[in-house]
Amino acid sequence: SKINGPWQVNKIEYWVDPYSEDVVDYNIKAAEEIQNTGVNEIQFDYIRLPSDFEAYRIVFRNKKQGWERVDILENFLYKASRIISIPISVDIYGYNAIYRMGNVIGQDIETISKYVDIVCPMVYPSHFGDPYLYDSVFSRKHPSQEYNIVYFSTMRAVSIICQDTIIRPFLQAFRYRVKNYNKTYIFDQIYGAEEGGANGYSFWNPSSDYTELNNFLIH
Repeated sequence: SKINGPWQVNKIEYWVDPYSEDVVDYNIKAAEEIQNTGVNEIQFDYIRLPSDFEAYRIVFRNKKQGWERVDILENFLYKASRIISIPISVDIYGYNAIYRMGNVIGQDIETISKYVDIVCPMVYPSHFGDPYLYDSVFSRKHPSQEYNIVYFSTMRAVSIICQDTIIRPFLQAFRYRVKNYNKTYIFDQIYGAEEGGANGYSFWNPSSDYTELNNFLIH
């Protein structure tokens, strides 16, 4: 930024310059080191550019002429895919699995899918808002908004990505903005993912507390 240091958000979130080859190489080397421990997959979690309300103030000192934001992630994943030999997954915003918004934060699902084995859209229904798909062809076929959001997001992602790439969405395992978080809510997400064409799914809880989810799944 103009302060000649990492971009800060609320003094708790720091961003480095994604155009910097040093940053790219450091992250790839870290992934390579993890690969050598014997894990069976490398996931690049939430890779993107900052999008807070003052992001317009950012100065990318290493920015390459003619590059768009989507090019940054493509460059990173291209290099990573040539070094990492085990499956690579990337998780992205749920909206970016549906709409082509790559130059907002760099997450273009079609471009990303060229270089990775799995794309994991975060399709938490509560984050889309109550009106989303409320009065649509989907809602007329199935009354559950959580089913419809996960189904539509997954189906849309499958139709956009490169043919061999797997869609494995992140589903909601927390109560944030949910009035009816229960067994039905959980299973409607699962059915939506399966019927939308997902190849597996993952649940996420911000506190890593999966007690409630586990109780729903085993009873």
